[in-house]
Amino acid sequence: MTNKQQDETIKNRILGLLQKEYARSQLINDFDFAERTVDSAIKEYTEQHGNEAAESKKGDDFDPRTCQAGYQAGHCPRIPDQAPLFR
Repeated sequence: MTNKQQDETIKNRILGLLQKEYARSQLINDFDFAERTVDSAIKEYTEQHGNEAAESKKGDDFDPRTCQAGYQAGHCPRIPDQAPLFR
């Protein structure tokens, strides 16, 4: 596989993850993609999907309500102030 084909495959993986609403920081830190590759894929994704992609990424802040529901399903870490205390 040539470098160009490999780059396109990586970019397609990133586009798929963006479609699943992964954040830029997750792609870089958790999946170890290069920043420039992620930024290029985000630009392409935004061009394909317009402003709806930008609007969905604006609320990238931590929301304890959704994380608590995610924790119960096994997707988020426990919220510290709701952890049981050991005495």
